[in-house]
Amino acid sequence: MTADLQQMDLSQPFIDRLSKRQRLARLLILSLFAVALSGGLIITQINVKRGLIVYSDELKDREVNSSMVIRVEGRSLPFRQPITLESAQIHLKNAQNRVILKQKLKPALESMWQTVINLPSIPGQYQLLISATGFEHPSAHHGQVPKAPVNLSAKSLITVLPSRLSSPILPPLAQTPTTARERLGEGTLSFYPMDQRLSSELPSDIAVIAQDEMGDPWTGSAQLKLLEGLIAQPVQPVIKFNQQGFAQLSVIPRSMSLRMSVETLLNPESDRDDLSSSDERFSPRAHQFNIYPKSRSVSSNGQLRFSVDSTYRSPQLYLDLWWGQQWLTTQNLKMRELNPQAQVGGLISRGEGMIVIPQLNAKTPQLLWLQSYQLPYQIDEVRGGAYLLWTPPNYELEKKVNWLQGLAKNLAVEPSGYWETLGKQIALQDPLLRTLLGRLARPPAYPSVLINSGISAELTAKKQRSQYMKLYLEFMAALCLVTMIWLITLVLMTYRKQISLPEWSDAGSIQQARRMALYWIAPMMLILIVFFGAMILLVYKISW
Repeated sequence: MTADLQQMDLSQPFIDRLSKRQRLARLLILSLFAVALSGGLIITQINVKRGLIVYSDELKDREVNSSMVIRVEGRSLPFRQPITLESAQIHLKNAQNRVILKQKLKPALESMWQTVINLPSIPGQYQLLISATGFEHPSAHHGQVPKAPVNLSAKSLITVLPSRLSSPILPPLAQTPTTARERLGEGTLSFYPMDQRLSSELPSDIAVIAQDEMGDPWTGSAQLKLLEGLIAQPVQPVIKFNQQGFAQLSVIPRSMSLRMSVETLLNPESDRDDLSSSDERFSPRAHQFNIYPKSRSVSSNGQLRFSVDSTYRSPQLYLDLWWGQQWLTTQNLKMRELNPQAQVGGLISRGEGMIVIPQLNAKTPQLLWLQSYQLPYQIDEVRGGAYLLWTPPNYELEKKVNWLQGLAKNLAVEPSGYWETLGKQIALQDPLLRTLLGRLARPPAYPSVLINSGISAELTAKKQRSQYMKLYLEFMAALCLVTMIWLITLVLMTYRKQISLPEWSDAGSIQQARRMALYWIAPMMLILIVFFGAMILLVYKISW
């Protein structure tokens, strides 16, 4: 009994030392949990006031092996200052979360970047991930130039369907010139803009069509007069009609209204006083760009050369090719300022380029829309545009002619009965084809917003929170491991110091000290091991 009391008395200093260290260890563990909780709460409050605006077409479902145009720009919120991008990249992931496409974007105009991607050959749903790096505008930092770049992210879901033959809906007819005075005489004389409408201050072409009393093309000459409005250069007083009853007139309108008349004797057997005449009024539009393809007939993989006139001194313009609602391709066009002698009317700059016509999944002729503009926000009124007639490779001329005549008949393209009389010339002569396609209204071909800056900012913030949270969890796991090592070292040092005493050198005392040390460290080690395991699980088992 006396030996047991002596042993308990001897163990009391060891218990006291462990108790003091136990209070310190508990305080440390509680601090560890408090730091983990407060740090996690702080990270969840991270917010981002910047994002990417991603442009594409409005198609919700796309075909396998088709193309998709992506254009991006960075914006600071809420005042939408532009972010100067330094790099941008696209990743396309399949349903198994594997990256099947990685492609860099190229600089476009202003602060935008763009590219054209080829979609996979396997139907399914894919994730489109876009990441970019850039610098914010100084106005977003109270006038100070930002030193560190910002990272931006955007994500969208794309549905790719099996290939199917399709033809977009044909556009309606364009507005015709207003008849200022009733047409007189036998036959018909008609005016039509060759590209939907005239462009104010830029070179524009007018088609004048002559038909005899039977509706057939008439060949000869006629008197032309400008009755109202201003043009940059005087009109030619006499125009001549070719074998197709067609004459082309070039003008540069300088007023918002033009009134022109043409008159001639269509029937030579009629009296000289019985002249046929037409009096038409045009309303030029304030287009800032006009585009002139070298040919209106194209095919896949063919190269089309074109030129663009502009009323701006823009060093570059966008050039887009559309097929119905599908945005096929885009590129930049370099412009050059003309010398003062060549700057007629509002014409200031001109550019020339070449575009490759992509593959289309169609077996019949299709209408493509080629357009040029400076800013994605510019409305249709200021854009330059032209229709192109696409046909499959080695398409028969007769089928092409039948399709064009069917188009003119189904849409009741004026002048009535004229297009059926042209035969194969409607497809062989580019001015005739241009005039026919110019009778169709401009399509609503606008790059639409696929991902807005607000959604992108949320995704960017989520990505940054994930990155910081992962780093924070790794730090907390390391801190937890260090704490466990410190506790084990502390207990071992206290244990060894205790058993080194002479009164604790026997086997029973050593076993008692070991039990006391294990009883003291086991609960705290269990808590730390669970905490450490949770950190490791969050870091490596959750997709960040």
